[in-house]
Amino acid sequence: MIYKVIEEAIGKFPDVYKKMLEEISTIRIIEKDKIILEQGKNCQHLWFINKGAVKAFEWIDGNERVAHFFFTNMFFTNYYCWVTKNTSDLTYKAVEDCEVIEIDYLIHQNLFQ
Repeated sequence: MIYKVIEEAIGKFPDVYKKMLEEISTIRIIEKDKIILEQGKNCQHLWFINKGAVKAFEWIDGNERVAHFFFTNMFFTNYYCWVTKNTSDLTYKAVEDCEVIEIDYLIHQNLFQ
């Protein structure tokens, strides 16, 4: 399904790029309530949800404030953190059992080189 989502955004996604994406991706199973990225940590990955749901939230004065929800067939990351290498201002947590495609930042950058 990731290819359909990509092609909806950019048009035809050539087979050679599909093969590259498969080579740098890892399928990961994440159990419900597992923290994927913790507030204050560096973001090292980009994810695509094959199945499940994730919420992004922050703690303000001891209260959880939800910033985003991500569902099946959506990409997610803390983009600012991923690009700048600053720490994440949000925590990302699985709200259902999830299957995601995970792309490591350094491998992604090496591919661009």
